[in-house]
Amino acid sequence: MDADKLAAALASVTLSIGAKVGENGKLFGSITSQQIVDKLKNMGYEIDKKNVVMPTDHIKQTGTYTAEIIILRDIRAKLNFDVVEG
Repeated sequence: MDADKLAAALASVTLSIGAKVGENGKLFGSITSQQIVDKLKNMGYEIDKKNVVMPTDHIKQTGTYTAEIIILRDIRAKLNFDVVEG
């Protein structure tokens, strides 16, 4: 798949990442770029975790977030993901 097509495909994806949740939607632990890479791999996308730019260093709440995937130096995709209880 060429880089532009991959960027378009990733932009249309919304991942759901399950995590153990305590009071007020606070996570036990945090969501990492490796979890995003693993989910994408299960969907057939091979992305290196160093190419995933997380919206913040520590995602510790449920909610909707957007990460940036660096495909090539000048081609990037926004990837939406939901952190849910599970």
